Amino acid sequence: MTKNFTDKHLIINVLTFFSWYSVEKMLWSTKLSVIVRLNIVTKTKSI
Repeated sequence: MTKNFTDKHLIINVLTFFSWYSVEKMLWSTKLSVIVRLNIVTKTKSI
């Protein structure tokens, strides 16, 4: 009973961690791409 419970708990923890991690990575990549685009835009404007 307790082992089953801890297993479920662990799986839920891992799933939560991975979903949070992927969301975080997505946010980071969008942030980076936005920054890069802004840099490109400002560079082309200055030229």
